Amino acid sequence: TRPEFMKKHMVLMLATRNSARLQHEAFQTFKLFVANPNKPKLIVAYLVRNRRILENLVQNLQAPAGASDQEVDVLRQDCSALLRRFAQLP
Repeated sequence: TRPEFMKKHMVLMLATRNSARLQHEAFQTFKLFVANPNKPKLIVAYLVRNRRILENLVQNLQAPAGASDQEVDVLRQDCSALLRRFAQLP
């Protein structure tokens, strides 16, 4: 859970706005950082500092073309869970 690794995935989510599939894949890794209940202090500080940007990314995340209804539902659930986690940050 190194902050640099998390930052790379956040940048990938930002940089791949034109590719829902790549953005979705980056999100799958990024959500592990947010959901981790034992996040290092550096990760928490980074999430707090960038909370609004990250919330916006999560709120606007789209399922990739061709995603099944189940994949879309899972993505919605994951996004809702992350938004709740952001709200719990200090």
